[in-house]
Amino acid sequence: FEEALFEEALVSCNRAIELSEKYVSVFFNRVIAILGLNRWDEGIAALEYAFQNITPENEVDVEDIQLMIRILFKSTDRVEVWRSRLTTLVNIYEKHNVLPALGQGLVNNIPEIMSEMISDKAARIWLEVWQEQTSKFDDFQIPLRLLNTAVRYRETKGDRRALLELAIEERKLLQSILDLDQ
Repeated sequence: FEEALFEEALVSCNRAIELSEKYVSVFFNRVIAILGLNRWDEGIAALEYAFQNITPENEVDVEDIQLMIRILFKSTDRVEVWRSRLTTLVNIYEKHNVLPALGQGLVNNIPEIMSEMISDKAARIWLEVWQEQTSKFDDFQIPLRLLNTAVRYRETKGDRRALLELAIEERKLLQSILDLDQ
């Protein structure tokens, strides 16, 4: 079902590009469709193409990034694949000076890993892969703290003391993301 939607979206995006529709959303929707079809090499090439074809006044949509991250998470449970694909994504976003948007996409994706359908082990590994690939970037310090705290909160079965290590502003943000009553 999902694959058919991604195929249909890809056909629509390709057609729009053929018609010279240069809207940033078309390029990034095309990336999402290709990644959703688990065609990662082609998707990464499309992402590079998207960045090359947007103008400086265009902003990267964090929702698009959130979808790419969700697709990455769901595409496999193999750590080495996550690591390789994430390395590539980080390199592209760094090259185009939009790492903060990638960090925001990670933060917005926190509810995905909090799902009961995801194991604590998978959430922990996901965190560790992100830490490995992004901890050297200042733009990822807050996103990594939020993700780390969310994973610890999950592992402690909802013990709110896990949230206390965050600054009050970060704690409020994470509580909002996790839909916890303040």
